[in-house]
Parts: sequence; C-alpha cells; structure tokens
Amino acid sequence: MKTEQRGKTGKPPEFANLARRLMQVQLRLMIRNESGVLTGRFKPLHDFRVALRRLRSLLRSLENILSGLRASDLDRRLDDLQDSLGPSRDFDVWLQFLQTKSMARHMTDTPGWTRFLREQDAGQVRHKRLLRGIFRGRDYAALKRDLASFIREDLKRVVADADSPSCRRASKQALARALRQMEKRSRIEPDFAPEAIHRLRIACRRARYMAEFFGEVLGRPVRELGSELKRLQNTLGDIHDLDVFAGRLRGSPDSVARTLRTEVIRRRKRKIRKLRKNWYALGTRDLQKKAWRIIGR
Repeated sequence: MKTEQRGKTGKPPEFANLARRLMQVQLRLMIRNESGVLTGRFKPLHDFRVALRRLRSLLRSLENILSGLRASDLDRRLDDLQDSLGPSRDFDVWLQFLQTKSMARHMTDTPGWTRFLREQDAGQVRHKRLLRGIFRGRDYAALKRDLASFIREDLKRVVADADSPSCRRASKQALARALRQMEKRSRIEPDFAPEAIHRLRIACRRARYMAEFFGEVLGRPVRELGSELKRLQNTLGDIHDLDVFAGRLRGSPDSVARTLRTEVIRRRKRKIRKLRKNWYALGTRDLQKKAWRIIGR
C-alpha cells in the first residue's frame, strides 16, 4: 500500500496547509481578473467566478476543522457575491448565444429581430454598470481584506495545530462527501427537470473540484475522475444555460420570442442526449468505483 508523502519532520503533510495554499491561489486569481471585469470583458468575469467558486469549495472542505472561526461568515458573503454576479454572467452567455452565426442565419428573416438585439445590447450595458458598482463598493473591498486575513492568519493557526488532519485522510473525506451528494442528486430521469439539472450541476462541479484539488494526493484514478466530471459538468452547464434562456423568453408573445423558444427547446433535447452519453461513459469507465476503492465507503 502506498504510504503518505512525508516532509522533513517525518509527519504527513497537513490537509489544512494544502487547502490554505490552494485558497491563496484562488484569491490571487480573483484579484488578477478584477480589471478585466471592470472593463466589461466576458472571460475575466468567467475566470473570476470560477476562482470564487473554487475558493468556496475549499472553504467548505475545511468545515470540520474550522469551528469557532469566521469561515461561516466568509462563506455567506462569498455566496452573496456569487449570486450578485450571476445575472451579468447569464446575460453575457445569452448575448453570445444570440450573436452566433447559426442564430443569425436562423433569425435574420424574423420580424423584429434587429429591434430585439438592440434591446438586449441595452440590457447588457445596464448589467455592466451594476458590475462596476459591485467591484468598486465597500463590501467587496472589505471581503477581500477579510479573506486575505483569514487565509494568512486564521488558517495559519489551524495548520500549526497538532490535531490538524493529514492530507490523505481529509482529502478522502472531502471527496467522499462531494461524490455522495452528486450520487444523491443524479436521479433526474425521465423528466430532466430544470431544477434537478441545476442541482446535479452544482454537485457535479463540487465533486470535480475536490477530485482536481486532491488528485495529486489520492492518485491517478481520482485525477481521471476529475477530467470526466468536467465533461459532464460542461454538458449540464449547457443545459442549464438553455433553461435560463427559456425562462427569459417565457410569457413573451412576439414572434422573435416564439422562434427563439422553439430553437432553445430543440437544442436542449440535443444536449440531453449528450448528457446521457456522458453519464454512460462515466459508468462504463468505472472511474467512480475506482475512486471509491481509494476513498473507502
């Protein structure tokens, strides 16, 4: 059996120390993308939100050893920030969908299409204005300071604690919790309802992050599982985006909205077929079983 990697002191590396280093990386990525978000670019906002979600996942992976610290308050504030950025991200994806060449060909002869696009462009301007307000506000500045202090000081004390769990044991626990949640939420057939897709997507993303973060500690099957979960999560994300599009169009009686709804439904059916294929591939490769053998049920 493979033993845990040990440092100069002969002790296995502490899980809290690994998580602390990973959180520092995510905070730096968030700060690095701020200027791009302020200029209204799509990719920096995407990268910022990914780093934010990863940081929250790491914070929650430490919940068993962070009692009495300010982690729960930080998690709540990070959740609020994530929620406030969601509408702007969703609107960016919506506009990208509308501006693709395939949609231009499909919609160009639809009465009102040009006016509809102008209205959406105006909506994006409003969202970008709201984003700038968030990133230049006092709450965000305070959150950054508190996060940096928490990582630098609070987690340093946890790392120094003699009872801090080892990397391998705590990594197993964190991944096991995430996989159990994903399995619990995977019963989405035959309806593939939007809310069920959304819940599975979130659970799949968390399991993917845990596999990616701790794959070096737990071994190759866990790293491979992370790659497979990324493919699955991307497909679930595409379906979720289409569900958001459908919600945006719901109740609108004009011809543009009716034509778009028909196209959204068609594309969702195609993505559901891809989801079935991805899920089947995850099962046939036995990656989850291999990961569970490492973790232990």
